[in-house]
Amino acid sequence: MLSLIHSIPLRIASYNIQSGSGMDYQFNLSRTADAISQFQVHLIGLQEVDNFTQRHYVDETSFISQQANLPFYTFGAFRPFQNGQYGVSVLSSLKVVNQLIFYYSSGKPRDCAIPKDGDFCQGIVGLQVVLPTQQTAWFLTTHLGIGLNNTQQTEEVKQLNRFVADEVLPKMVTKTDAFIIVSGDFNSSPQSTTIQTMMKNEQHIPWKDLWNLCNIDPKNQGYTFNSANPFERIDYLFMLPLQPLPSSFTCEATVINTQASDHRPLLVELHL
Repeated sequence: MLSLIHSIPLRIASYNIQSGSGMDYQFNLSRTADAISQFQVHLIGLQEVDNFTQRHYVDETSFISQQANLPFYTFGAFRPFQNGQYGVSVLSSLKVVNQLIFYYSSGKPRDCAIPKDGDFCQGIVGLQVVLPTQQTAWFLTTHLGIGLNNTQQTEEVKQLNRFVADEVLPKMVTKTDAFIIVSGDFNSSPQSTTIQTMMKNEQHIPWKDLWNLCNIDPKNQGYTFNSANPFERIDYLFMLPLQPLPSSFTCEATVINTQASDHRPLLVELHL
């Protein structure tokens, strides 16, 4: 962790909630919401979120929003599932000024009723928020596919970078625009082609892997899966600063030990 004199904290997280089921595979959305409430985040990206499905007939994003005191949110319904919807969400305690959604080329929801190989029909949702510093920032989340040879994930990361370069960055042209955060379950280890493509992309976007930047324990590998006996890091928070980071900037990354899902949440506190 870098040294800090005076700063404003911003707590962000990424969490695959397994649709409200814990490592015991018992559905308990109150347990999920309670865990998230304890993170005390300003912004969080959630993956594997149900919306009025047969198995979980509830708007999970709205429920967590109310229980965890994160009043602003967006849900991306990336495919139909059990007469409801399945996707990802971003929740915020900060004022929202814009939002977005992007579908990977695997198809929009209306094209996704028939199951395909891998974790098909994924995408990105995001909120543009006003930070405590009165600057603005985009916070995005995604859930990449589960192609076993990393092909699907790598192709989706290429689409993610093109989307950020073509659609998000052009909207952020003033000194009040601070940074872009991408959160999510990438279903890929740091050594994978997917993550190497994320970091060394054709658009030359200089992402910072916040675990590598903010972890203070060199022996901690940041494993997020599975939550009972974690053995791999597949959940990430990437940051693109749009202004030079001030000398007072510091950060700290933590993987929270909870079995409210089969993943552990990744939490980062930024001091701006």
